[in-house]
Amino acid sequence: MTLSDKGAALESFVDYLREKGFACTPQRRAVLEEILASPNHFDAEELAARMRRRGDGVSRATVYRTVGHLCKAGVVRKIDVDQTHALYECTAGVGHHEHLICRRCGRITEFQDFALEKKITAIAEANHFRMERHTVQIFGLCGRCSEQ
Repeated sequence: MTLSDKGAALESFVDYLREKGFACTPQRRAVLEEILASPNHFDAEELAARMRRRGDGVSRATVYRTVGHLCKAGVVRKIDVDQTHALYECTAGVGHHEHLICRRCGRITEFQDFALEKKITAIAEANHFRMERHTVQIFGLCGRCSEQ
């Protein structure tokens, strides 16, 4: 992720907060900066623990609320792994992609398929549906787990 991508993410978040009447507090900014520094999918609980260990002075509740705001701002994308667990990923500087999620080990494989994207768009258009966004998550067993 480039410095420009990080700046655009911060700008989008600040614009979202301002539009909703919220302040861009140092704690919210610290959460975003921690996410931008982490290249992998992340769990909000792990993010809160990492920030607590570093002594950032950001509460667990603030981390969870900020991650929710970041999702609404389009800076972070939620990936529902199962009914009780979600992971997140930063969208800054990352092209649209889909996910293969292993039910056994939790491994997430990202993929792009332009034919699939065209098909999804065509389905929306055929149904006179104005699509704003979509996600494709395929659950099963990765190659390593299916061999076991």
